[in-house]
Amino acid sequence: MADLSHVSDLTRKVLEIIGVSIVALILLFVFFNIGVIIKNIIAPTPPAPPTVAFGKLDKLSFPESFNTSTYSYNVNTLSGTLPALPDRVTVYKLEQPTPNLLSLDKAKTVATNAKFLDQPIALSDTSYRWTKTDPLPMQLTIDIQSLDFTLTSSFRTDKTVNDALNMPDEETAQTVAKTFFDEVMPLPDYIDSSKTKTTILAITGKGLTPASSLSNAQIIRLDYFPKAIEKLPIYTATPDTSLTYALIASSDSQIPQLVEAQFYHKNVTSDKATYPIKKASSAYEELKQGKGYVAANPSGDTAITITNVSLGYYIDASNQTYLWPIIVFQGDKGFYAYVSAVTDEWVQK
Repeated sequence: MADLSHVSDLTRKVLEIIGVSIVALILLFVFFNIGVIIKNIIAPTPPAPPTVAFGKLDKLSFPESFNTSTYSYNVNTLSGTLPALPDRVTVYKLEQPTPNLLSLDKAKTVATNAKFLDQPIALSDTSYRWTKTDPLPMQLTIDIQSLDFTLTSSFRTDKTVNDALNMPDEETAQTVAKTFFDEVMPLPDYIDSSKTKTTILAITGKGLTPASSLSNAQIIRLDYFPKAIEKLPIYTATPDTSLTYALIASSDSQIPQLVEAQFYHKNVTSDKATYPIKKASSAYEELKQGKGYVAANPSGDTAITITNVSLGYYIDASNQTYLWPIIVFQGDKGFYAYVSAVTDEWVQK
């Protein structure tokens, strides 16, 4: 019995030691994590520096801007101040078209699908133009490497278009435009259909101007915008229009006709790097010094109130290598201006 009592006491002591050890380990784990939290609050570990894996980037070239020498700015955001932007942003490489022995044949297929049946004229090694005269004089210019194209016509002087007797509604115009792209060059997957914008326009001596109502319009414009990347929107030189669009007008029949279109695409690759970006205050100073690009100023005012500052990406129809990060300044009355976001030290002079 003494032996059993001794074994029982020994077992109890071993269990007590194990229990104390477990509690100690738990307390040690808890205290260690509390210590890590306190350390990160007092002296947080700095993030790894931006990768800048592409080296110095080509300088972002905006189109010629409005004359901004007389502009003045003030800030009236919701907070009353300029925001604290992240210290870095991701730069993506864009897919570049490559020469192909079948490039011209593919372009001819695009032209045939668009009902341009005559032989093309070579404008350069990569650019070809097709023409036709029915139902009105039209030209189709295709980059045979990228298959980007522009379709234009003489619709501005066409009586049927100007009379607008069979003007479609906006839903019908959307169907006509989508059918055209489905048959000629399907819209890429990166197009966000929920962002498709419909604008009614009138033909005037100043060109195409917004119409007050469909009854006063001769043209319906459809713009197709790309999806945001990392929640950052993609902007063009004119923020309310896209590089891929279509113009729809009335015809001699009840079926509307497409009188102008453009298809432009650059796939964003998975090849990416992070780059340091300017503070909002630095970009704002550049804007005030006339170093930014004024993308829209419908009112023509020169005293601009900035109401929002954000990050975005910029794309145009040039031979662009990267999807360029920009700092976007939005103002009242439809004002938009862009400033290149990447710090100057990482941009080619």
